[in-house]
Amino acid sequence: MKKFLLISSLFLIAFSVFGQNQSQVHRAISLQANTVDGYFTQNQSIVHNNYVPPTTPIVLAPQEQIIGKTKYDSQTNKSFGSRFYAFPDGRMVATWTGGNQTPPSFPDRGSFYNYFDGTSWTIEPNNTARIENERTGWPSWAPLGNGEVIASHNASTVCLWARETVGTGTWTKKSTLPGSNVWCRLCVHDGVIHLITVDNTTVANQFALYYSKSTDGGATWSPQRAKLSTIFPNYDYADNTYGGDAYVWAEPNKGIIAFSLAYPNGDLVIYKSADNGTTWEKKVAWETPNKNASVFDDDMHAPSGAHSLVIDDDGICHLTFTTCLTSEPGRSMNYYSNAFYWNETMAPFSYSYQFEALNLEANPQLLTESRLILDWSFNGENYDYTQSTGPMVLYNPFGMIHKIHMAVAGPDRIIIVLAVQDHTTSCTIGTNNWYYSRIFACSYVKEGTSWIFDSNWRDDLLSWGKPGWLQVNRDAHLNENCTHPQIVVDKINEDSKKFHIFYMVDNMPGSGLEGATEGVNNPQYNTFTDNYFVVYSDLVTYPDETPPTITTSTLPNGKEGQVYDQTLRATGTPPIIWSLEEGTLPLGLTLEAETGKITGIPTEKHILYEFKVKATNAFGGDLKPLSIFIDSLVVGITTIEQSPIMVYPNPVFDVLHIVNNNQQNMQISLFDFLGREVLNQDASDKTEIDISKLPAGIYNVRIQHGNAIVSRKVVKK
Repeated sequence: MKKFLLISSLFLIAFSVFGQNQSQVHRAISLQANTVDGYFTQNQSIVHNNYVPPTTPIVLAPQEQIIGKTKYDSQTNKSFGSRFYAFPDGRMVATWTGGNQTPPSFPDRGSFYNYFDGTSWTIEPNNTARIENERTGWPSWAPLGNGEVIASHNASTVCLWARETVGTGTWTKKSTLPGSNVWCRLCVHDGVIHLITVDNTTVANQFALYYSKSTDGGATWSPQRAKLSTIFPNYDYADNTYGGDAYVWAEPNKGIIAFSLAYPNGDLVIYKSADNGTTWEKKVAWETPNKNASVFDDDMHAPSGAHSLVIDDDGICHLTFTTCLTSEPGRSMNYYSNAFYWNETMAPFSYSYQFEALNLEANPQLLTESRLILDWSFNGENYDYTQSTGPMVLYNPFGMIHKIHMAVAGPDRIIIVLAVQDHTTSCTIGTNNWYYSRIFACSYVKEGTSWIFDSNWRDDLLSWGKPGWLQVNRDAHLNENCTHPQIVVDKINEDSKKFHIFYMVDNMPGSGLEGATEGVNNPQYNTFTDNYFVVYSDLVTYPDETPPTITTSTLPNGKEGQVYDQTLRATGTPPIIWSLEEGTLPLGLTLEAETGKITGIPTEKHILYEFKVKATNAFGGDLKPLSIFIDSLVVGITTIEQSPIMVYPNPVFDVLHIVNNNQQNMQISLFDFLGREVLNQDASDKTEIDISKLPAGIYNVRIQHGNAIVSRKVVKK
């Protein structure tokens, strides 16, 4: 069996000290190890002599705005820091790693920034520039009091830059974190600053994660640069298990802060605190069978490192994440990517997921709990993405689904955005057709205590044929590359919220910086075109979120032994699901939930069936009382009479009395609301029926006496 080596120190391939001396490492590892940071000198050059960057500016849709521009185009190795934020009053902040001068060294690289004051973005896109006075990167932003703070790293460590008022004033360096730190993640709650950083130079601690906390704006830290293993309970992972950008903070909510960690040889885990970092609780979402291992068996699915974490209005943590296949004969790591959803009310993913991540028989929870968002093969269709031939472009982390982010949209909705390589459109560069990256969005909605994928949220039936998806400006960006999506939701109006997606648009697939060891699979490597940061705005709710109204008022009679075929009608946002709420249909007829058709062949005659149908969609429901009388095909047979049948009491608790004043014997049948017969007996003209053991509900009593049949509804209490 082929084994797969995974050692976190291989992240050093991004550093010039390792150069190109990685020939002994499995090629798939070289991909995964390709952590990018532009302040290290790139030492490989690939010139695309046959490619001329387009001069046509990007195309915008009406709901889009350009807010920034950069030639420096790498934004994360795996997951995003806090770079896009919405205030409760409608203001927004966006920041990114930018640079425009002298690629690939980019001496002007730093934390580019723009501010939306509630009316407009205040900095002209071409004028966006770094807020620092030194070369930095990987910003992480948060509000601090009435002002704002950005954590970013320079050539040696992480620094805090702050100003007293959001959107205006001078940025100043407030703090420098001791030690060698990069790739920071920042969280601020009630004035307390929380930082996670990575050691980048000390050989003994290479890629170890550190936690720091400050209660005075960064003037002092306690703890200061403490290894996660010394602070957090049950942290049973090697210090270098996770590495750069494999960790994210959730936006604080309901007094709770939380961060998560994800990587193939470590668990997908959440640490959560309800007292602003004094105590922590551990939650495991995906437990790996190869914890801290350097050797993986073939065909093991694992979190790739790309993930996002939110806290809902009930204080529950939700995760979205992508997975990769760590190894398979003839394949490379991360070429199989899937997107999953999980929240802390669910059981952790079991080991069976690791080896059969898409086996629905082995893992029915994928569908019953809506855990599987999107699979790499686009509805099972197998595409051969090999390293040597393309056309899949390499991004960090690599795969068809290479970026993911989400936001809470009120008490009962979460919106997820993904960057996915779209196999339906491509551009030709050299001898290959390269796939463009697209931005897609979907939503989870709360039903009772469960969260489910909302297939009614949007109706872009995309290439994978699954409802519930929105492609962000499919027509506007048909021949453009879109990646690095992050989402926020307006907090102003709970009834008509907007969501905003912040992402990068380019005329060409690929990245100028990413793919240093595999430039053959990156058509833009060392080709630095203009990249535009765009904000796309849309409504959280459907423009036509209309509950159903049943328009069918009557149904025609049927005849015994003759085909009956009628369709119920309703207005409202599709899909509409039909159900029988009260009474029973004539024997032999059924109601199709998806179409509203009542079809079949009636088997009994001379009966009037009264019932109620319900039409339901994602936005409400409607009830309608209807009836069908089943007549005989033979002329002259006695139809239903005004029978002197008495049924009492109604409602009934235990004993139902039935009296036939014609003094005839009776055959009595009792049906529940689903049409199931629960009682059948012969009776005299006066009878008592014990129904005390039947569950409460509405029942239909069918009484045959002589040549006549009558039907009565009773309520069992």
